[in-house]
Amino acid sequence: VVDVATFDGVAVISHDVPVQLAGGASQVVWSAPAAFIEPGPDRFAWVSDRTGHTPDNRFFFGRLKDLPLGKGDLDVEITGSAESGVRVSLLSRGYSYFTRLTCDRPGLVTDTNYIDLRDGERAVITTGPLPSEVSPRDLRITTWGSRQHPAR
Repeated sequence: VVDVATFDGVAVISHDVPVQLAGGASQVVWSAPAAFIEPGPDRFAWVSDRTGHTPDNRFFFGRLKDLPLGKGDLDVEITGSAESGVRVSLLSRGYSYFTRLTCDRPGLVTDTNYIDLRDGERAVITTGPLPSEVSPRDLRITTWGSRQHPAR
């Protein structure tokens, strides 16, 4: 599925694109006339696989410095323990770009380096056991522009 939307959450178009590719393949599978999608720095294309075999991806219609990023907000809930690892549940309000779990000490291992979240989207980041002398309250979720989101 290819969705084009604005960073403010307005849907522009949505196309179901039936494609099968070999593992590791890379090729153009969708395009649209510029007049149809009106490309600009206020919008993006989001590509997702309904089967879940391929991770979601996005394409920006502008240079990174021209995009209206940094306006997204996150609801964050951290559960678990330092010994067994934690589960960080996220709910995005607005587009949250380059969302990641950070810690000021080395050794934090997470199941993903970063994620992008669209408005209303939920995600979970998990960790292994935390580095020594680190507790779940020492973890921070940041998005583009080093904005920190407190956990509850």
